[in-house]
Amino acid sequence: MSTLRPRTNCWISSKIETYDGYGRPQHTMTRRKTKCAIVSLHKNAERTTVRADSSASRGRANEQVFDSRLLLKPNESVQLGDVIEVEIKGAENLQIEVIRIFHRTDIEGRIHHIDIEGETWASD
Repeated sequence: MSTLRPRTNCWISSKIETYDGYGRPQHTMTRRKTKCAIVSLHKNAERTTVRADSSASRGRANEQVFDSRLLLKPNESVQLGDVIEVEIKGAENLQIEVIRIFHRTDIEGRIHHIDIEGETWASD
């Protein structure tokens, strides 16, 4: 039994690939509500690379990037590339793409929680 008690509302969106009658891939998103625990949300401004068609002095920009770490209950189903929307009170919901998944175990070897690393999601 896990002692983790997440309290933040989250929605996990998974991309499901299906095929139409002609065999063409169709992507649909399934969304389900769950609870998660926020460990960290870091906002950085990273410098972009210099574009080839611009001078070095004005060809850069600051890009806003969120790095995050969330904890989920051990029975949650999450995969790389899924999008987790986190409800932040007093602010806009934050959408995070899952880039790393760690299944953390207790001292008896059972999965205690799922540790998720993510970054700000930009739609395709």
